[in-house]
Amino acid sequence: MPQLQFYDRVAGWVASGGTLLIVAHLHTHETSGGDQHSHGTRHHPPAEASATAAAVTARLDETAWQVVTAEETHRTIIGHGGAEVSLHDVVVRATRRH
Repeated sequence: MPQLQFYDRVAGWVASGGTLLIVAHLHTHETSGGDQHSHGTRHHPPAEASATAAAVTARLDETAWQVVTAEETHRTIIGHGGAEVSLHDVVVRATRRH
């Protein structure tokens, strides 16, 4: 299931006054193309396997949701074999209006 459809489904489960929290990695050619993933083999997740913060919040009806956080950050970690891996994190937090 594409990420955005999954987030739509999860958002539908949030009760009035509840919080939707999405924490994910944005997979791009830049972050997955040159790095080693999946036990030493190059792994390129399909485009529909990730979404930007803007793409997620665009799907949240502002009459039903208050977006509290919508951000993307980059960080570097040490991956398999000591290689540096660049990660692009996506965080969206929204509260369902009453």
